Amino acid sequence: MVENHMKNISATVETIHTPGNPIVYGELQSNKGKTLSFYNHYDVQPEDPIELWESLPFSPEIIDGKLFARGVADNKGTFMSRICTVHAYQQVYGELPINLKFIVEEVVEVGSPNLEAFADKYIDKIRADANIWENGFKDVDGNLQISLGCKEMLYVELHAEGAITDLHSERALTTNIRGG
Repeated sequence: MVENHMKNISATVETIHTPGNPIVYGELQSNKGKTLSFYNHYDVQPEDPIELWESLPFSPEIIDGKLFARGVADNKGTFMSRICTVHAYQQVYGELPINLKFIVEEVVEVGSPNLEAFADKYIDKIRADANIWENGFKDVDGNLQISLGCKEMLYVELHAEGAITDLHSERALTTNIRGG
């Protein structure tokens, strides 16, 4: 399904096999300079508890003007909004003003264990001038929210060495600093 949606906007599509489920890679070349990469995933959290659903979780349904289905907000709706935006742009203007890449994987919900090997092996596929991974949600009061980036964790191990003698009345030590 992911491949077909990308092919519908004339993307060159490749299914890249991993030890787990495949990564679907799509590319649209405009040859006009900059490249924007989109990251998405096609897996979802389990639908449990099923009895709390007012509709079937994997059969999209519009209720009171709102779309309900498992994964609509994370991340299928975001992926499809990108596909529809590209399609609409193509219909109105023709060729895109930038190159686009789509990287869509399956196992983000368990920590993306195959993404690092993909990045190491296919550096040209991930190379871009910018990457977007955003989502839209509602807060607890029902207000629409959009996030234009993610905060991730960065662990740094810093090894610093200094003089072993007093310098200008400051005592320099060999120090190991760990932070997270």
